Amino acid sequence: MIMTKLSRRKVPSNSFCNNHGINLVRFLNRLRSFMTSWRKFETPIKLLQQKQTRLASAIAKINREITNEQHRHQQACFLFTQLIEQAKTLEPVGQLAYNGLFDSKRKQAIVKAQTNQVQAEIALIEQNITQLDQQKNLLQQQQFNLIKKEKKLKHCYQQAKKCHRLKIASREEIQLQELAIYG
Repeated sequence: MIMTKLSRRKVPSNSFCNNHGINLVRFLNRLRSFMTSWRKFETPIKLLQQKQTRLASAIAKINREITNEQHRHQQACFLFTQLIEQAKTLEPVGQLAYNGLFDSKRKQAIVKAQTNQVQAEIALIEQNITQLDQQKNLLQQQQFNLIKKEKKLKHCYQQAKKCHRLKIASREEIQLQELAIYG
């Protein structure tokens, strides 16, 4: 008696006419074990698609942040230019009284401090833009890798479906052979 995993019933070993039938049973047993394992690929494909969607939204968010940082950078440059013009107008012209000179020096110190602060903010904004560009490039590389993995998994899934069809066809062929043998 041969126990086939496909039919879950005992088949007499003499029901197969030759060694070809035994090889067919072995093949079908291997095919069945493979078909149970191909379903493992369905979940990773869905997870990869979800991860790809999250990566696309993260890239869009980074692009918005880059645009915002560039806008802030332009505003800071404009403010810096205005502060320089203001500093030029604060320089004492001609003979000023002591109070006027003191007030002018104080305003110059304030403008210089504001100028330094704006320059520091510009440097920080440029650093943030660089970091965001690096993150964007990394996310794009991850997205590319996910697309490659998804293609591989889809190929495996197609192969598994093909094997499943072969399994069903082989099962039908065995049933036909059994009908032919047992009448």
